[in-house]
Amino acid sequence: MMGVEELKRVLQTFKGWGYKLHKDLTVEDNPMTIFIPISKGLKHEVSTLWQIITIFVIFICFFTTGCSLVKLKQDQHESELLTVIIGYVSAPSPVNGPLIVAAYSNQNGKKMIAHYTILHDRGEFELMVSKGDYYVFAYIDKNSNLIYDEGELAGQYGDPTVVAAPAGGVVSNINIVVSESSRPIDWRTGDKIAAERPQKLYSRLAGAIVDLDDERFSEEHGSQGFWTPNTFYRTFGGTVFFLEEYDPGKIPFLFTDGS
Repeated sequence: MMGVEELKRVLQTFKGWGYKLHKDLTVEDNPMTIFIPISKGLKHEVSTLWQIITIFVIFICFFTTGCSLVKLKQDQHESELLTVIIGYVSAPSPVNGPLIVAAYSNQNGKKMIAHYTILHDRGEFELMVSKGDYYVFAYIDKNSNLIYDEGELAGQYGDPTVVAAPAGGVVSNINIVVSESSRPIDWRTGDKIAAERPQKLYSRLAGAIVDLDDERFSEEHGSQGFWTPNTFYRTFGGTVFFLEEYDPGKIPFLFTDGS
């Protein structure tokens, strides 16, 4: 929503362009109401239609930018209250299926997934959670259905051990081992990891191979990553992508896209 001060700045812009506004120009206390009586004596010879279009475009620019800034501010405030859980998952090689790592809370016996991530191989993971106590586990999702099914290899942090997440910061060294002889974990088989399975399971492990046409590089998601980075991070994670298999005989170049 555009406030009174923003509207006054718009009017000052008009005056700077040479527009003559009547002295009875008013901006009401209601930030959504404005009266702009425009004089016929304009320094610039433009049509009335062009005046209307110009005013409309400027109002839209101020309005949309203001909304985006509000979202960014809210997102920034939320990020200050979130904690990143970092750890490493060891698993048999090769990993036959997505490697799912999840953090869940347990309130009076009701277990709820707070955040999950997907790896294409053993390696480091990151989970973003709010303040609270969590348990972290991992399993190899052989059929890629985001459900921990019977017989799938799994492991958990501790036996299990509570991970206390403060309001903001990082909790590290939450390491998990998924082995061929893994024991059952404290997450019931048949329970969903996500309410809805995304159309595609994207690996968030560094070194995942992609191409530049990947939807994560689209204009839509680029805008999302800029204005609501927490939402983007929880959905796609943050990592370094490869365009081809790593070759120790080549010098890698890191391309960073930003504004």
